[in-house]
Amino acid sequence: MSAQKLLVARALISLVVLSLAAALSASALAEPITKEQERAAKAHTNAGVKFYNVGKFDKAMEEFQQAYEAVPHPTLLFNMGKAHWRNGAPDKAVFAFRRYLQMAPANDPDRPAVERHIQEISAEIEKTRQARQTAAKQTPPPPVTVAPASPTTEARAGSAPPPSSPVIATAQPVPEVRESLPPPATPEQRRVRFTLTAGISRPFIGVQPAAKGKVQLDAPSLFGIGGSAAYVLALGATALDVGLMASWSPLPYIKMGTRDERLKTNLTSMLASSALRLQATEQITVGPTLAAGVSWWTGLDRGNPFTEGKAAGDVLMPSVRAGASTLWSPGPATSVGFDLGISYSKPTGTVLRDYVADVVRLEASFVLGLAL
Repeated sequence: MSAQKLLVARALISLVVLSLAAALSASALAEPITKEQERAAKAHTNAGVKFYNVGKFDKAMEEFQQAYEAVPHPTLLFNMGKAHWRNGAPDKAVFAFRRYLQMAPANDPDRPAVERHIQEISAEIEKTRQARQTAAKQTPPPPVTVAPASPTTEARAGSAPPPSSPVIATAQPVPEVRESLPPPATPEQRRVRFTLTAGISRPFIGVQPAAKGKVQLDAPSLFGIGGSAAYVLALGATALDVGLMASWSPLPYIKMGTRDERLKTNLTSMLASSALRLQATEQITVGPTLAAGVSWWTGLDRGNPFTEGKAAGDVLMPSVRAGASTLWSPGPATSVGFDLGISYSKPTGTVLRDYVADVVRLEASFVLGLAL
């Protein structure tokens, strides 16, 4: 196997492994929520609220934890933070509140209050830590010998009670625990997705055995643009985009027999595509993509180095493509991300087929999407 084909094979294997790893890790986070899980989460949430309202914060914490294990909703992280705080565990409260901020929507009405709450609890934690360090550095008083008291000796009126555990207070209280869970959001609310892509590709052009040494098929990295239109099918906690994708890249060359006469051919593709979108977080989807269709290699005029100077015209090439994409959705309709892919094309046409065995392209693109 030539070094070029070995490089392409390694790239294909790496891409497939990364696609499967991304899909499997995301699917673990995007398991569909069953009715039984919903009922269990609501039951544990209601029990936790009841315990919280009567001051049994440790039991409330246990119920919220079980509810979160059934349905990992940010509302339950909010409730766990409140229960930890009331139960005198400020470190755990800060952790739960921070996880809540990571998972909750950006427009959550309680976000500013929770952020202030975290700052205030953190400041009190630091103050308590410094006070303990200062107390530990102080010189202990000399030992005092106390004579055993007789049974009739009364307790001294001036004796101080044991110090109580520190109480953390906030100037800006946040709302109490939430009594109900909102219905789980479906992963895709919109039915049609349009995307625009721009990026680079590296073509590897395979030479027919009989043409080796006759043609020069080294191709530079190419800039290309593309787009797609797809219908979104909701599949539980995942979604499947099914549609069409198109791409175009220029492939320049220097005309044979000249030194600097630059011409170009074009690689154009039209493929039926599918993309499985797995919900990694509330705003990020990842998943594999597959496509199949046709490509056209146009502009193969006389003097091109790919067919030893012979004119080949416009050549049709059956093509397949595999890849992986990641999309981040800052809003309900827009998304940005990137796509990695590899495509394989097999030339037809008598002239080009005598010289070119296949065309493999490694592609990396920036993606801009709009859902309607």
